[in-house]
Amino acid sequence: MVVSLGHNVTIHCENQTSAETFYLLKAGDQKSEQMKEISQNNSSFTIRNVTLEHTGKYTCRYSNKLDCFFTSKSSVPMELLLTDPELSRPGISLNSSIVSRLRSSVSIQCWVKKGQSGIFYLHNAEDKTKLQSVKSQENMAKFIFKNIRREDSGNYSCSYRPTPGFLISPASNSNATLLILDPDLPSPTISISPIGLVALGQEIKIQCETKNGPMMFYLYEAGDPTAKWTMKSDFDMGEFSISNLSSQHRGMYHCIYARVDKPFLFSGASEPLELQVSGMQESYDYTQANIARFIIGSLILLVLTYIIFVECNID
Repeated sequence: MVVSLGHNVTIHCENQTSAETFYLLKAGDQKSEQMKEISQNNSSFTIRNVTLEHTGKYTCRYSNKLDCFFTSKSSVPMELLLTDPELSRPGISLNSSIVSRLRSSVSIQCWVKKGQSGIFYLHNAEDKTKLQSVKSQENMAKFIFKNIRREDSGNYSCSYRPTPGFLISPASNSNATLLILDPDLPSPTISISPIGLVALGQEIKIQCETKNGPMMFYLYEAGDPTAKWTMKSDFDMGEFSISNLSSQHRGMYHCIYARVDKPFLFSGASEPLELQVSGMQESYDYTQANIARFIIGSLILLVLTYIIFVECNID
């Protein structure tokens, strides 16, 4: 459990059967024992205005009415960590393509520029319970996902904890986003309006369509994974407009989509769509012709000047 300086934190203790009293203990500090009488099977302990002294390992125990002089075994320890803004935020990267396939393997790497042996933590922004940790003797750690599942998708961030101690860095500034190709989602269809060869400067619209929305649609340029645009989505159709078509827009495009309620699970790509732009060759030919006319005109002018110069000298 991670908390910021001065904030409050609540630790929950729970048992399957009814208990009369719960005890919260901090490892290595017998004076820190807290007791709370309760007639149910759970209890909560709140620590207010958390400081460095509150960090450490905590366990719970309980006793009941029948054996009030005996307590249960201690629970699995829980660590209370304090965020230290003085610690550098780690970096994070994902060694995968834009969208990973189910049951494939990917890894997320976390690192700090200067560090000692410590523990790296990987946080899932969509599910706070998915906290992974790796002990490292270096300034980096690798989190490996083998046979990835749909529930592994999402945004991930890293934090770093030097050891020994219970101080932890703030989370990484950027996220590593794990997108997964869901084979249960059929590929969409892609189309363009107007159809066929399109003139320079004209406006076009590219549509992407599927069934059973609502969906979010994205347009990609083939061969360039960084060329990605969010399409204007309307339930089961997405649209992307280009108002002033140029030669740079020429190429092959495809689209994909994700469900609104599962934004990290993507469909397969549509069939490629070729955007053909007319007027590009003609524009090039006109330019060459103008250059040729300029050169010829300059030569004629030089010849006329020479003739006039010669005639003037003869006279």
